[in-house]
Amino acid sequence: MHFYWRIFEELKWMGEFMVVRDPSLRRCFEAWLSNHAEAIAYQYGWPPENGSGPTIH
Repeated sequence: MHFYWRIFEELKWMGEFMVVRDPSLRRCFEAWLSNHAEAIAYQYGWPPENGSGPTIH
């Protein structure tokens, strides 16, 4: 799923958006995103939802 996420990110950078219509792929990708949400937020410098972690100034 990391591969698909990287494709989505590259397409967003180019101003394009991909729509996933396959229900099983969408379900797996959403599960992967929820499991890795903290790491993705950390990459962008966003604070985690629970308020822990490094502070951003």
